[in-house]
Amino acid sequence: MTRKPFKHHWPELPQQEAHNSAGLRRLILSDLQPISSSLQAMTHGVLKPHSSLDWHLHEDKDEVILVSSGSGLVKFDNNKEFDIKKGDVVYIPSGNRHKLENPTEEPLEAFFFRVFDK
Repeated sequence: MTRKPFKHHWPELPQQEAHNSAGLRRLILSDLQPISSSLQAMTHGVLKPHSSLDWHLHEDKDEVILVSSGSGLVKFDNNKEFDIKKGDVVYIPSGNRHKLENPTEEPLEAFFFRVFDK
């Protein structure tokens, strides 16, 4: 696959239900496009108030979360957790089971970057 520069306007990309309807997401970049072989995906997600994403892990991908608005929690199955808010960046190495929670009255919006940990 030949990689060439491209551009799209992410707010115009289609939104889809995510994590059992706990939120919505837009797939901004994916490994189905001509991008770096290290980058698996970049998404913009909205977690609804008083909801959470299911426990999950990425076996072969690191994840970086950039919070763009709202606040919430990132929980890990070893009882560690981070309070998160607008402007926070969270790094989750592959193999760490985690979930995102929004216990507030406002939506939590974030960008998610998943990179293969080759």
